[in-house]
Amino acid sequence: MNRVLKLVNHTPSQAQIKQLQEDWNANQIIDLPSELALKFSNVPPELIDLKPLALEFLSWIEDQKLQPTEPVWIQGESGLSFLIIQKLLAENYTVIHATTIRNVIEEKGIKKSIFEHLLFRKFQII
Repeated sequence: MNRVLKLVNHTPSQAQIKQLQEDWNANQIIDLPSELALKFSNVPPELIDLKPLALEFLSWIEDQKLQPTEPVWIQGESGLSFLIIQKLLAENYTVIHATTIRNVIEEKGIKKSIFEHLLFRKFQII
């Protein structure tokens, strides 16, 4: 059984949990510690250099001592996420993100978008 490290700002849906269990053999989803979770969800827009912040997350990830089959699920502020993903891929971690299908429903002339989890996709390098 595998762990999944979750660097995401939302609670996983039941569909996401099910897919992590079935397709990624996950029996444990590990959230960021509360202090890091707060930083991940509130990246200051005026912050120019994101490297020191990224290093905090990378240090925590390294401390988890993941196996090659244990993925890191990351979706967040694009600049910070890019730095973390880039480093993890360079070190041969498995890094994934969720994809969704957007369903538009019109009710009484009002369009409403409903997003449905489809799958987890590995980040890749060209």
